[in-house]
Amino acid sequence: MADENAIHDLYERTLAPRLAALEGLRQTLRRYIIKSGIIIGAPFAIFYFRDMFAWALPDGWEIVLTVGSFAGIFVGVIVAAVKYLLPGVTAYANYKGRFKREIVAEIFKVVCPNGTYSPDQGVTQTVFDQAAIFSERGSYHSDDRVRGRIGQTPFEAGEVRRKYTSGSGKNSRTYTVFNGLFFHFDFNKALRGVTIVQPEGAPSHEIGSRTGLTLATFENPEFEKAFKVYTSNEVEARYVLTPVLMERLLAVREHAGRPVFLSFKENGAYLGIQYGRSLFEPGIADTTSKTAVLEMAEHFSLADVVVHELDLNTRIWTKDVDESLLHQPDVKPTGLMDMAEASAGTLTEKALWEKATASVGDEYAHEVGKAMPKPDRTRIRLDRDAGRFTIRYGWSTTFLVFILISLASIVIAASALKQITAPSPGSEPAAPLAWLPSPPEVDEFVGDNGLIWLPAAVVVGGFCCLGWLVRVRRVDVTPDAILVRRGFRPIPRRYPRSEFDAVMRLKNSVHLKRSAASTLLYPTASPNLSEPEAAWIAYELRNALH
Repeated sequence: MADENAIHDLYERTLAPRLAALEGLRQTLRRYIIKSGIIIGAPFAIFYFRDMFAWALPDGWEIVLTVGSFAGIFVGVIVAAVKYLLPGVTAYANYKGRFKREIVAEIFKVVCPNGTYSPDQGVTQTVFDQAAIFSERGSYHSDDRVRGRIGQTPFEAGEVRRKYTSGSGKNSRTYTVFNGLFFHFDFNKALRGVTIVQPEGAPSHEIGSRTGLTLATFENPEFEKAFKVYTSNEVEARYVLTPVLMERLLAVREHAGRPVFLSFKENGAYLGIQYGRSLFEPGIADTTSKTAVLEMAEHFSLADVVVHELDLNTRIWTKDVDESLLHQPDVKPTGLMDMAEASAGTLTEKALWEKATASVGDEYAHEVGKAMPKPDRTRIRLDRDAGRFTIRYGWSTTFLVFILISLASIVIAASALKQITAPSPGSEPAAPLAWLPSPPEVDEFVGDNGLIWLPAAVVVGGFCCLGWLVRVRRVDVTPDAILVRRGFRPIPRRYPRSEFDAVMRLKNSVHLKRSAASTLLYPTASPNLSEPEAAWIAYELRNALH
């Protein structure tokens, strides 16, 4: 159990000064978030509540407000990403790294002085899944791992987050399988089967398969009301879930104040407490309070509560202590925390940028230098003549479809503008944009919904225009330059061979790369291709460059 007086003393003597030292990072990060919110939120609010402003505007100006605010959202997203994304992510990584090392680690030392705390490590997915409690669907992440002994009982624990998305588009929905603390203990009995205890009424998207298990009942009304028990061996389940253990499990549930899941399998006892939120992350809106510090101490002390309440230190003579869970290999951290600078709180924007650029295309780095065969039935032509290497992609059906959609969007946008600026029936002034050409059929199609069709046509048409304007149709590699022709542009874009000396393949496209510079914007050297075509073109283009 956490000694509340010791935690109070730790806060006053050590943590409060350290939190004050971290306040500058927190404030910087908070400012980035607020500025980004204002840049994007202000035009969004104007667009969303445009009807409230329309009455104060002259006739015809409502469309200006609509288009202007819509464009403002687009520009705001770009400005926020360019100006605040990189410094904001850097500030967050440093703030989180230092908070875990200087605050959370100190709390753990007081609560579990004989244990180890690894903020960048977690409970492995294999251990989480072998408990057979939760659904195995979706992404998995774990951090804030602790390991140690409580009496004779080895244990490990960590924060675990798993979620998955089903459906697509408007029908997509994200489900949280588990978000809380997960514990793995060496159990004091050797088991042959599996017994799972789950809360009564646990959502179906949380729990795993119960195939091969049967529902067991027990003569404890309070326990039956709180939990369901599934087991592969009912006799063994009653051997494990003694009347005393059931009472103690109810006490653990009462102490945690959250849904509690438990399983017994082979040599292990596994316990998950569903919190639905992160437990050891730094606060951004406000500085971390003493109350939050006490709460973190309580979370760390839960392992001690479980061991004593479930009486895991009482060893049956046939069961030796298994320490193997304390010596499982570490897992390489993912994301920002696999950078030593982020973990130490010394990350720079330059280091983050270099890390991001280095990761682009890494998935296909193994293909460099490896011969790739020409795909069957490809329409791409390669020519070599007098020191010039040429790739001709030609036109595609998608290219022509994009052009047609772009033209249709222009016509629809013109009709929508005419409808929006048209005078009300019976008024004398002529429509200021009545001269815009649009077929009667399109005018009838748009009807009175110009405010809906105009932004839709601008977005769809703009996207399709971008698609055919930047589509690569030909690449020429000469002794001193790489010439890339895109769209209908008659003059190719020239990239010096002295600078662009490398080729990077993504899943379905090929890009030119500067090996001596860091950037996330790599010039395209192909349109969207099939994966075999992209691998083949990347191989041939590398050969031509080298």
